[in-house]
Amino acid sequence: RRSVHREFMENRVRLMRKTSASLCTSAPLSMKISDETAWKALTFLAAGGAALLTRTALKRGWSLTTGKKPPANPASVDTAWNEALAWTAASSLIAGIARLVAKRQAGHLKRGRIPVLGL
Repeated sequence: RRSVHREFMENRVRLMRKTSASLCTSAPLSMKISDETAWKALTFLAAGGAALLTRTALKRGWSLTTGKKPPANPASVDTAWNEALAWTAASSLIAGIARLVAKRQAGHLKRGRIPVLGL
């Protein structure tokens, strides 16, 4: 099963390289995308996707743990201090880790490696 996943990811990387190469070479001279711009776009998209997934997971986890909805505005005077601090700490920590993982995995793609956690 692992080899099927690895083969799938290798094919995906090849396709991404072909697509990005054709975007960079087929555009008119003034429209070419530099490697740095493509890298910035890739990391931006990876971090954005990680943020969306993380936010959903955090809200679900908070609801399961506390039995309440997460605070919509932790800075509000209607939110208890302990709840505001716990939500802010948890969301900041998890979001930072997710962004770091997403950018590192994008870095693996940039170098042509298959991004697999723990390897």
